[in-house]
Amino acid sequence: MPEHPVPPAEVEHALRRVRAATYRVETTTEGTSLALVMKASHAGRRNAAAKIAGLLTDHGLALDAPEPVEALTGSAEPLHVVRG
Repeated sequence: MPEHPVPPAEVEHALRRVRAATYRVETTTEGTSLALVMKASHAGRRNAAAKIAGLLTDHGLALDAPEPVEALTGSAEPLHVVRG
């Protein structure tokens, strides 16, 4: 488990400008995870993923992936949210 896990409410606050049906926030034993769940074209998913990654960064958070936009765009699997 991360030393300072990110609470789900903090992720939801960071993403308050994104439609809630676009993503899913989960709490796991490792901390908070986020998945892109919207049904859209690849370009639409990429735009949403870029917006989500940017908003997380603006709030001092990040997705635990080398290329978070690509990881969110290409999969419905959740990614861990970490302090950025």
